[in-house]
Amino acid sequence: MSLLKKKSFRILKCRWRTPFAEIDILAECPAGEIWIFEVKSLRHFDFLEVRLGRKQKERLQRAHLFIQSKTPKPVRLALVFVDAQAKILIFEDF
Repeated sequence: MSLLKKKSFRILKCRWRTPFAEIDILAECPAGEIWIFEVKSLRHFDFLEVRLGRKQKERLQRAHLFIQSKTPKPVRLALVFVDAQAKILIFEDF
């Protein structure tokens, strides 16, 4: 979360349960977009493509549509990987 705060994101909710999925972080960027961040911790960055299963991805996409229906602001979805050395990889609109 400190990375988001450094980039002037305003944290709206953490670990928020929608009817479709739990959102790790819901934040608003300075441009006014709402961001959904799904955070995964790992020991290393190998095999990233299998760290998010099809069902979980579908749940997050439904949650994305749910949140978009509640606001006129654009809503974006990002997958965040954090390794054991606190290195961060972010994949937007996965």
